[in-house]
Amino acid sequence: MTAAEENLGDLKLYRVPERVTVASKSMKQVAFLDKDAVEGELEYRVSCSPGDHYDDPRPLSRILKTKNDKKHGLGVALPMGGVTLFEPSSAGDLLVGEETLRDYAEGQDVEIALGESPNAFAVCARQTRSGAEQASRAWTPIRAMLSNANRHAIKARVEVGAPTDWVIRAKVKGMQVKDGQWVIERTIPAGQSVTIDWEMRSTEAESES
Repeated sequence: MTAAEENLGDLKLYRVPERVTVASKSMKQVAFLDKDAVEGELEYRVSCSPGDHYDDPRPLSRILKTKNDKKHGLGVALPMGGVTLFEPSSAGDLLVGEETLRDYAEGQDVEIALGESPNAFAVCARQTRSGAEQASRAWTPIRAMLSNANRHAIKARVEVGAPTDWVIRAKVKGMQVKDGQWVIERTIPAGQSVTIDWEMRSTEAESES
């Protein structure tokens, strides 16, 4: 049986649809949510700012994104609990990840961290300059190299720093401010890599120039 959601002021009440009894040391199973057509998007993320520097490839983090509304197949209060995500394949359903979901009110954006990807990697490096270009107030050139070994295209998001801390020169394709961060969003085709170059410096150096 499935409990029905009711409003109790700002709280949510789940009423069991029939009278039940629970014997000593036994359990009664009641479903609170049963949705079989929830729409979401898998996003791959990595940080690459002047404070980050790694020449060895690092795996991108995977985030499952959706919105708790009826358009995406939800639209009810989501209680805290476990989430398991599987990906269909020719060999059967493959486990993508398991995570604990916090509670979400109706209408909220939902993000579920699913750990690191085994098939998508990034390298983040500061490019070298010479002479006067290396002064403290000079722009720092950054290069991110993203690779996708999956058999399908992925949406990657590179987080490069907060706009309150960093100024960007010559913004590149896909760069914008989102969730309080400068981010670069790119789609990486299956089995391919992309290289992204940009320049940035601190807002403190910007105010002194």
